[in-house]
Amino acid sequence: VVSIGPADSVFVQQVQAGLTEARELGGIRSPNKVSASTSAATDGSGMAALTGKSVAGTVTLSPELAKLAGPDDAVFIFARAAGGRGMPLAILRKKVRDLPISFVLDDSLSMSPAALLSGASTVVVGARVSKSGNAMPQNGDLAGQSDPVPLGQSGLKIEIKDVVKQ
Repeated sequence: VVSIGPADSVFVQQVQAGLTEARELGGIRSPNKVSASTSAATDGSGMAALTGKSVAGTVTLSPELAKLAGPDDAVFIFARAAGGRGMPLAILRKKVRDLPISFVLDDSLSMSPAALLSGASTVVVGARVSKSGNAMPQNGDLAGQSDPVPLGQSGLKIEIKDVVKQ
């Protein structure tokens, strides 16, 4: 893993989100971040099967906000330590056209090897539509999140139903 700056830098977060998307589109797992439990088990779709070190569910966009999102707008699905406002522990980038999206977040989607999802016991899972494609929230983005859930939780239902106002 190459360090390109501090993990809380906007630039680093944007680069990491781009790398995650590129790896995902190319079907490549993140280097140095795949544990034996996630590399060996898949659910048949190529996604890591749910282990005790991941969270899984579905993200939808509320019908009321659907008209505010374009098919090519970025959708970020992420998990943060409960009570934390810092960098996400795992993040996945998709597009609005992919909604509804079934997801599994695990250590392979970590933004930093120093901050792994498996290191948290309770997380908040969020989803955000970004018109700009920027990983940082901006006014007018669309968002939704879960209540705090234990690691290993599956069947989460995240509805993007709020407009971000900062």
